[in-house]
Amino acid sequence: MRKTTLRARTACLLLLAAVSGCVELTGQRIAWFHDVAKDELRILLFYDGVHESANNTQPNGAEQIPKFVADGDVMLLDWYGHINMDDEQKKLDDPSVPELDRDWARLITSIKVEPVGHYREPDGRVGAAQLITIPKVSEFLGKLNGLINRELLRNATAIAEGSSLARTRQRIRAAARQGHQWAALDGQAIRVTIPVHPGEWAREKAKGLSELARHVADALADGAEEQQRRDLRSAVQLLTSLPVSYLDRGDAITIVVGTAKRSGTLRATIRDEYEPSLEKVLVENVKTDLDAELGAAELNQGAKPLPGIVAIRDFGPPEEPVRALLCAASSGPEKRKAALEGLRARAAAFNRDRGVPPAPEDGEDPEKYLAAWKEWYGQMKRYPLPAKEGL
Repeated sequence: MRKTTLRARTACLLLLAAVSGCVELTGQRIAWFHDVAKDELRILLFYDGVHESANNTQPNGAEQIPKFVADGDVMLLDWYGHINMDDEQKKLDDPSVPELDRDWARLITSIKVEPVGHYREPDGRVGAAQLITIPKVSEFLGKLNGLINRELLRNATAIAEGSSLARTRQRIRAAARQGHQWAALDGQAIRVTIPVHPGEWAREKAKGLSELARHVADALADGAEEQQRRDLRSAVQLLTSLPVSYLDRGDAITIVVGTAKRSGTLRATIRDEYEPSLEKVLVENVKTDLDAELGAAELNQGAKPLPGIVAIRDFGPPEEPVRALLCAASSGPEKRKAALEGLRARAAAFNRDRGVPPAPEDGEDPEKYLAAWKEWYGQMKRYPLPAKEGL
């Protein structure tokens, strides 16, 4: 049987890789909102199930987390996607660093990163949320596209005659010389456009899809390793949790993530393993109790919540207020009554506007109603994969 995992062999396409780090996540959720009027992009990152890597022979997550929070670092999907802001800041004043690298560092450090709070999910796992703000995002994207063009021209090495993408690389470099716009925002959607050679691209698509089909068949075969099935589930969830559109014009391809009119949440379940050794250090360094603050905002509509809480309520994953209300429901009779009312209101709004998976219907037994919400929360973490079927 083929032993190579789906994630490792299709990392460039799926943004997943089987790379170990000191700190790992069970999953990540990413939501964003493009405020066109303010020319600002706000991004929420949810680090689900923060824990120490089982493969790390010298655990030091307890040392990394305080520095990560203090420096305003960012981690995408796992530690291999770690952006070290301190390292980027140091490049700015180092004359030995090439000018282009310093310009990259200047762009990266221009974003504002702040912790929102820590949370405990119904299954007991602890995570943390982060808010990233990019002001003047139109200007930011202009600089980003300019840096990509400079980077492509800096690394413009000779193309071997036998290269399967020689003509495509020539077109990419020609586009870079002309100031091509690689990334753009269309309302809430992210658009990426890449020049290609039609013949080469058709051939590469065929190769890629054939290989992907083989990996899917291996993962679904009798006797397949659980890791293979898990990688397949992760890939499917990542590619379907938000609309992903693909436009092939022949001489260029455009990939669109999200839709122009509506924000959403990109979801990735990375692994099932979790252990609690980093819970204390995480709570100590991300001090705000997100569930308490979000629950207070849900129960007191007149309150003035923190910016991160406002962002979650405005465009965050719909399960976040539910988790906070579930916590409030276990905090005494008075809060319990208000929390149940809040859940009923959430159910009505969700079923009216979205409806999948359907929010629980109220019944005579409050305990069963709360238990149904916990099950719904689990379904949302898996969304849009079926709860008990398929992969």
